[in-house]
Amino acid sequence: MFEPFHPQEHLQITAAGLSVTLDPLSLLYRIDTPGYTWRQSPVHAPQILLKDGASLPFSQAKNIRHCRYDSGVGTGILSSYDGFCLPDGSLSFETLVWIEYATGFVHFELIPTADNADFACVRWPAPFLFETARQEDVTVMPVMQGLLIPN
Repeated sequence: MFEPFHPQEHLQITAAGLSVTLDPLSLLYRIDTPGYTWRQSPVHAPQILLKDGASLPFSQAKNIRHCRYDSGVGTGILSSYDGFCLPDGSLSFETLVWIEYATGFVHFELIPTADNADFACVRWPAPFLFETARQEDVTVMPVMQGLLIPN
């Protein structure tokens, strides 16, 4: 089920004891849990790097739409970006940020929606800010056996 959001209001989903909020102007996320909040760095705007070296910020899309996404396994925010003007055609994609009901994991997915999605690198999601530089501060990615990235 898709439920559109008003384009100027912050978009929020809540599940498994945490909430994820998208600022539609900066396109950055905040994750709130009991006792802690993670914010993305405003210095690192989401962008795609093309194979020719050009940078394409998400905010340059002519059409940006956000809607609530609900499935049997989680709830999320689905964002569509299209109308990028490129010399060799157009580029469009979607992002889906969702909370898994059973585990509370927050998933960030980028979904190309055009066959000509020919990019070199995606810089999304933006890095999260951390107030301290402690050795035990890590990002856990649930990939294969698990991946720990020092913050």
